[in-house]
Amino acid sequence: MTREPFHTANAPFQKEMQPNTDTPVTVCSVAELEHLVALRDLSVSQLLGERLADPLASTYSLDIAFRGRNLARNAILNAGWDSYPWKRHADLGRGAAADPRVV
Repeated sequence: MTREPFHTANAPFQKEMQPNTDTPVTVCSVAELEHLVALRDLSVSQLLGERLADPLASTYSLDIAFRGRNLARNAILNAGWDSYPWKRHADLGRGAAADPRVV
């Protein structure tokens, strides 16, 4: 896993430098992992299995596999964001802006 996208991490010239394993391995970024946990239209194992079965797609960034997929909002990230005080202040401001009595 990488913090930032590493677009060539799964390319053949990179794979040649990695050890052979019995378990399929792919490199992904933190953002791609967040997309994995938000999949709605199929399971993570199905998405990764389909990607692994495609000799060309398996060499691309994992992000490509999410194109056209139905992704939900990440409930953990939403809860974390909602816990900050500025979220409460933003909600208060939005309510005031919707009130025609507030100038």
